[in-house]
Amino acid sequence: MIKNTHKIVGIAANGVLLTLCVIPHAQAYQLFTDRNSWNNATQNQSLVTEQFNEEDFVTPNTIFDSGLRYVDSGFLGGARVSQGSLEVGLGFPGSLEEFAFANPVKGFSFNFKVKKSTFAIEDTRSFGSVNLGSFGDSGFFGVLASNEEAPILGFRTLSSGEIGSNVIRNFSLTQTNTLTKVPENSSTWTLGILGLGFLFYKKILAKSRNI
Repeated sequence: MIKNTHKIVGIAANGVLLTLCVIPHAQAYQLFTDRNSWNNATQNQSLVTEQFNEEDFVTPNTIFDSGLRYVDSGFLGGARVSQGSLEVGLGFPGSLEEFAFANPVKGFSFNFKVKKSTFAIEDTRSFGSVNLGSFGDSGFFGVLASNEEAPILGFRTLSSGEIGSNVIRNFSLTQTNTLTKVPENSSTWTLGILGLGFLFYKKILAKSRNI
């Protein structure tokens, strides 16, 4: 009976701790699919707009006027600037392009158009992965951190198609001086919480043995 009680207490404690680890991450970011909602949410924020003026293929470590940096791409990836837009998905059958901000930002947004196959955006350290659409789709994407402890360092675009498969334009980001804190390593924080849970469980176990 006591052994079963130990298992139940342990499972319950771990469940609560895992919930504490997951929920704040899920609630830390707000996603937008229309510009009006984005404008309302960022009306008190200073924004910088990237014009994508210089038309050419983009090489790794290129820094745009807004401070956005094209880090690199996978073996079949690539990017180029054309007619005021950033085109990604320059590989077949699929590609991944990575971008970084000069400093952590609270949020960013852009209009997009899917000209071939599929288009997705992700950042595993912050807002996760979002499927933007497939062939023929167009729309708006925006993400905003709900507090200053959850900044965004960059993002990746994932595409499948041919050259110029997916288009990004009207790209804007929050002023870097509106957000300066960088989050602690999430895995370290999680291990710390689980460690406290283990100590809590041992304490309960010791008390039950003394009964």
